[in-house]
Amino acid sequence: MPTKIFYKLLSCLVCIIIGWILCNTNHQLNQQKEIHDVTTVEAGMDKIREKIGLSTKVQEKEVVNITSSVENGRVDRVFVRTGDFVTSG
Repeated sequence: MPTKIFYKLLSCLVCIIIGWILCNTNHQLNQQKEIHDVTTVEAGMDKIREKIGLSTKVQEKEVVNITSSVENGRVDRVFVRTGDFVTSG
């Protein structure tokens, strides 16, 4: 009788440990995905800056606001405000 209880407790403990490992692994993968998404958006913003001629440091200081619409990891639309006018690309 005590061995059955011991095996039930042992199997329960094993299930808890496996669940904790899977949950922890999933959390780490989600963090890596978030870092990758941010890097992808930043790389996309750098390409957009090059296209609209904001590649030099002096010109970047003139930029007031950059707003982008991101869907599925792709920059969809960008509005760059540099002073009095807005450039859309």
